[in-house]
Amino acid sequence: MKKLTGFLCGMALVCGLGMQAAASDDMTQGITIGIAVYNQEDAQTKAFRTYYEDYLGEAFNADFLYSSDISTWEDEKAFVDELHALGIKGIISSQSVDREAVIELCEEYGMYYVFGSSSLSDEAFNAIKDSPSFLGTIGASNESEREAGAGMAEFFAADDTEKAHRYLICTGGAGLGNEMHRLRGLAMLEKLAEIYGFTYDTPASELVQTSEVLTVEKDGIKIVLLPGYPFTETFPEEVAVQLADGSIDTVMSTNIVNTLMDAVREAEEANQINIRVGAIDCFTEEAYEYFNGTYNGGEQELDYLVGRYGACVAPAFASICNAYAGYAEDFRDNGQAFRLEQNFWTAENVDEFNELYALSVGMYDNTYSAADIMQVLKEFNPNASFDDFKAFAER
Repeated sequence: MKKLTGFLCGMALVCGLGMQAAASDDMTQGITIGIAVYNQEDAQTKAFRTYYEDYLGEAFNADFLYSSDISTWEDEKAFVDELHALGIKGIISSQSVDREAVIELCEEYGMYYVFGSSSLSDEAFNAIKDSPSFLGTIGASNESEREAGAGMAEFFAADDTEKAHRYLICTGGAGLGNEMHRLRGLAMLEKLAEIYGFTYDTPASELVQTSEVLTVEKDGIKIVLLPGYPFTETFPEEVAVQLADGSIDTVMSTNIVNTLMDAVREAEEANQINIRVGAIDCFTEEAYEYFNGTYNGGEQELDYLVGRYGACVAPAFASICNAYAGYAEDFRDNGQAFRLEQNFWTAENVDEFNELYALSVGMYDNTYSAADIMQVLKEFNPNASFDDFKAFAER
């Protein structure tokens, strides 16, 4: 069993926020939440962790216990088992290895589970929506996921009248049941076909779910599909293989890019080319460094970013707090788990990125402040309703 990594996040109770209602000891004194992660070192995990620890921990006297890297059901089960042994009853996750199994285990233990930055397919959601342990999902809508992928493809391909560009699409978990990655990658493929005016021999919906490296060549356009999560040992090596000959000048990733940037730099230097990079990621410190050329002599390395910000996990935190305080049923959607949607931010240049990054990390009051969160916590605001929570999460 992998050991938990615990992080004490704060000692102070909320104060000076203009709220008169006092919270019960159960909610504010020593609240602890489990955070299931699949790679502790990825940039998005770090952005969320900063918000959890430096902001929510301080404001709400909250502790967060992180899993080790979860890649199998055995890892996931071990984490839930250990949380249960410690008396911790709430888990915020971004992607489960086995959704139905983990919700069933949470039911057995009387625990709560919420996807704090994730979308599920209709089939996956419907299979668990009636469980009292499953609070719901908070993430981009299916339409937003598709728009994110399509917008990136259009950004890179729209002006390519000479058909000069060649593409590497990192499809992430699209073939492993990750609905977010599938929708993003599918939209990239469909938009490229639309712009260049061709039709795939195999439907794009099948291509995006490939389980192995796949090259598609149509009308002079080359598209390489590279599946797999970026935190696996073989992923950076495979990116390097695909970029080595210099034929690919555009990389579009359905998820984080920090593990592929070394391969991009090496290919650029070896072939004396510029490789354009876009990702659906997060407004993190790493992304700031790539946009501003921190490690590349001031030359911009990341050209396009669609992403979230660290504070976007605030509604998931609020949902767990309400459940801990005994109000889980008050925040269900007609008796079922909620399915709430948040918007992405998009940066197409350095100035846009820096402006959004400042909002993301400089002032949490610009996104989800403690005062905002308290308004949807029934311990602080007895009149808080599901409609209030929905509006709070989806603004």
